[in-house]
Amino acid sequence: MSRMFGLTELVEINPHRSLKKGVVYPYLAMEDISTEFPDPTSHSFRPWNGSGSRFQKGDVLLARITPSAENGKTALVTLDIAHGSTELTVLAPKNPITLDSGFLFYLLKDFHIRNQLIDQMTGTTGRQRIPNNAFDNVLVPLPPLPVQRRIAEILGSVDSTIQKTENLISELRNLYHATQKYIFHGHFTEYPSIQLQDIASVERGRFSHRPRNDPRFYGGSYPFIQTGDIGSALGYIGTFTQTLNEEGLKVSRLFPKGTIVLTIAANIGDVAILGIDACFPDSIVGIQPKTSSMNLEYLYHFLSYSQPYIDSLAKESAQKNINLEILRPFLVPSPPWKKQVQTAEILTTILTRIQQELDYLERLSQLKTSLLQILLQGEVEVAI
Repeated sequence: MSRMFGLTELVEINPHRSLKKGVVYPYLAMEDISTEFPDPTSHSFRPWNGSGSRFQKGDVLLARITPSAENGKTALVTLDIAHGSTELTVLAPKNPITLDSGFLFYLLKDFHIRNQLIDQMTGTTGRQRIPNNAFDNVLVPLPPLPVQRRIAEILGSVDSTIQKTENLISELRNLYHATQKYIFHGHFTEYPSIQLQDIASVERGRFSHRPRNDPRFYGGSYPFIQTGDIGSALGYIGTFTQTLNEEGLKVSRLFPKGTIVLTIAANIGDVAILGIDACFPDSIVGIQPKTSSMNLEYLYHFLSYSQPYIDSLAKESAQKNINLEILRPFLVPSPPWKKQVQTAEILTTILTRIQQELDYLERLSQLKTSLLQILLQGEVEVAI
């Protein structure tokens, strides 16, 4: 276990940094500060007007105002000299041979340490800030400098891998949307279009009891899907957060596995395929192909591509929604079966890869959380 020190024994708060008034320097706004990674997401250029935070390479920035402080906005400065938001506190190691800047960054990312600062916030609701004297009351572990650098290197490697994975997911999503557009907006316009109601049943879900939150209908064995579950799904939906019991089933309806579910209220046009038998309310429509000439996954991918257009058809009222009279005549391109299968295989392959990367990203995030705990608190010995 490393020896504990008061944070202000090790760092200087808002150290003096020399900038010339009127001269243009790099500028970091609060929105440039990441909630996850050391590097700011971007920066602009502004003349120094004499107010705001000032910092240089190796300083660490900590958001001091709610909600940015609670969200973990922190940065390790790589710019030679710069200035930024007045709501950033600058921390600099008093002695670089005692405290490594990268290690300091990750100390401030540790929720145990950050919560000590957040608990001392002062001010009115919505405008609370971490006062400078809050740092006087925070104790931090201080292993030898080589160990600090190794810990920062390990955590930095995890962060780098997380960023690369996020970038790959973004590229795969772009590929999926571009492939959808190539197929449905251009290539498949040569095929006849058929109304959705002619190739599939289109029925609203049901939960007829009011109020809907009556607890006597919940807590059974029947999955009860909500619009948010569909919005967060990718292809097939197999997870759920709520269930109905036998009484709940009587006021709802159970749809079979393989039903396409599409939201018609709130986030309109979100779509998924049930990977389980499930119930859902009338803010969701169940679509079940009723002819062997329409491939289930092909229809899913087309409806997914059509989401922005479906949303544009929704009526604005107290709550934006779309009715079955609009949805049932919706036109679906109907290429030959072989083309549908080929299209579904191509697009499903991309979605499967996205899901694999999302699963990997979740494991990386869990790894980072665990490493922050065991490395910063000295629960394992770090090899140099």
